[in-house]
Amino acid sequence: HINEQWDVFADLQYRHVNFKTDGYNDKYYTDENGDIQKHYLDINEKYNFLNPKAGFSWSLGGHRVYGSLAMSHREPERNNFTDNFTYPAPNAEKLTDYELGYTLNANKWRFGINGYFMNYTDQFVQTGEVTEIGENLTTNIKDSYRLGVELQAGVDVTKWLTIEGNAALSKNRIKDFNEKVQVDWGDFETIHY
Repeated sequence: HINEQWDVFADLQYRHVNFKTDGYNDKYYTDENGDIQKHYLDINEKYNFLNPKAGFSWSLGGHRVYGSLAMSHREPERNNFTDNFTYPAPNAEKLTDYELGYTLNANKWRFGINGYFMNYTDQFVQTGEVTEIGENLTTNIKDSYRLGVELQAGVDVTKWLTIEGNAALSKNRIKDFNEKVQVDWGDFETIHY
């Protein structure tokens, strides 16, 4: 809290994840020669994540302007290593999020707008394949993003009645990806995006 108008914040998070296992899995797969093999696991993956976040807020009367920059990471799930035979084990996901917004609080009404740009590296997406028990499998998309704006408004009609509404408009883009889609039991078709 700098003064009556300005606030700033900063946050730093460190995460360490170690996924380690070895031995035979209860799965079989067909190798490049067409032979059926029992799936052997030899996994020792270490992930070190540094997730910084910083932002500001300026307020005067009922007006408020704010902005933030944040980075986060996410590790692959267990089934990416144990059940994902068609795709390679994915890399960790990285997200950089930029946000800027404005709110106005008047006596009986309020309004807000928030713009965001979420830039992904190696975003996790579902492949279209599922495990034997129906869990969706994921893989990485090298470059993708989400760009959008969120709107909100409200008015106090009486002391006991408030009307509020919100809307979100977004553009979500994958720059290059091959999806496996199951077309028949056990048969897959590849769709390029």
